[in-house]
Amino acid sequence: MKKVIPVFVAIVLIFTIIAISLGMKLVEKYSYSKERADLDEYFKVSDGIETAIVLQDEILEDKALFVDGIYYFSINTVHSYFNTRFYEDSREELLLYTTPDSIYRTNIGSTEFAQNGEAQDAGYMISRYENGSLYIAAEYVKKFTNFSYEVFTEPRRMQVYTQWGEQNLAEVTKDTQIRYQGGVKSEILTATADYFTLKLLCYQGAGSGYQWNYYYTIDLNTGKRLQLKDVFAEGADYITPISEAIKEQMQAQMDADENVYYWLDDEIEEWNFKSVTDETSFYINENGNVVIGFNEGDVAPMYMGAVEFEIPGDVLNDIRK
Repeated sequence: MKKVIPVFVAIVLIFTIIAISLGMKLVEKYSYSKERADLDEYFKVSDGIETAIVLQDEILEDKALFVDGIYYFSINTVHSYFNTRFYEDSREELLLYTTPDSIYRTNIGSTEFAQNGEAQDAGYMISRYENGSLYIAAEYVKKFTNFSYEVFTEPRRMQVYTQWGEQNLAEVTKDTQIRYQGGVKSEILTATADYFTLKLLCYQGAGSGYQWNYYYTIDLNTGKRLQLKDVFAEGADYITPISEAIKEQMQAQMDADENVYYWLDDEIEEWNFKSVTDETSFYINENGNVVIGFNEGDVAPMYMGAVEFEIPGDVLNDIRK
């Protein structure tokens, strides 16, 4: 009996050690990591002059430059997110900006610009070439564009705002770690006797912070997922009236608000919205109208976000099934 007890104790100790070991591995696997993020990698900046751009709450793939104490955007970044009226004359090495009543011109690499022939000194190099690309000083872009920015270091980055208003903020009540994560959310957009639409909201938390939506519209009578063509009579031309209605709404929104911009009559022709296709995202709302959805960057600069256009019933009623 005396020998049995030590053996029993030994077995218990062995199982206890195994359980503790497994428990520690589980804790290590599923608990929060204490590893700190590499902020240069997070913001994807690699050298001394490269500067990350955070537009609203999204990190852009585009990078700014910090040269001689001045921040510069590439002309492609300016066209995509801020203002499309800047024009590069690479043959004459000129940067032009036009308004209905003025023409602003500056020699690339100069601190001076001229408005209708009257020269002025900006006090900094207005534009410059770096690695074969044209960059424009943020302050010069700001002269013609409604946005604000502030800069940070370690790593170097610009926080840029083109929209203002109420923001949802959370207060950190103690010293803790802040993490980021992508994910998918869903919401039911429409549930009628004939149609059911589920909208998936997908968000990439790293990189550009891109958000995109998927729409699944189901015909409850057949159980089939619908394409745009399935909503209309066979052989009907629905592409043209939908596309024209969207263009009219785009133009009306731009006329009503100078901060709204769509690629409709842009100088860069390939960006311009031309028409929908059968693969264009859509759903049918509770009014029975077709709603066309575009993701960030599809038909407008990224700051416009995901946009939708409800097509009035009288535009399509004659060709609907």
